[in-house]
Amino acid sequence: MSLDRNTLITEVAKRWGIILKEDDPIIAVIALNDLVLEQHTLRLEAAYKALENHLEKVNKTYVDQSRVIAKTVVGDALVHATREIRREADQATQVIGHANSQQIEGISLGLKEREVLKQSATIAWTVAGISSLGLVGALFWFT
Repeated sequence: MSLDRNTLITEVAKRWGIILKEDDPIIAVIALNDLVLEQHTLRLEAAYKALENHLEKVNKTYVDQSRVIAKTVVGDALVHATREIRREADQATQVIGHANSQQIEGISLGLKEREVLKQSATIAWTVAGISSLGLVGALFWFT
């Protein structure tokens, strides 16, 4: 018995003034009560441990399910974001390609105009040179 008989007898005498003997039947009842409490305590501890194990399993199941759900949600979001990024990149590529085409076209026109101006300047200098020679020749001829 986990309860000390002498301590019980002393406490009962102190608190209530009742004198008990070591072989008093109430001591047997207290001992029996102590045994019953010990048995119930053991059952409660076992039930608590079983409940604790069950809750750990349930918690692990929920954590695992949450991970699967999170991976699915994040994966779906990632797929959607990737599609959107690709769509935006394709649009940007088209816009940039169109702008580049316009710039190339503008540069090409500018080069053509430059070539035309260059040819015009060459013709103008040639005409000016021939005219100058003609004037010089006319001055010598008429002088």
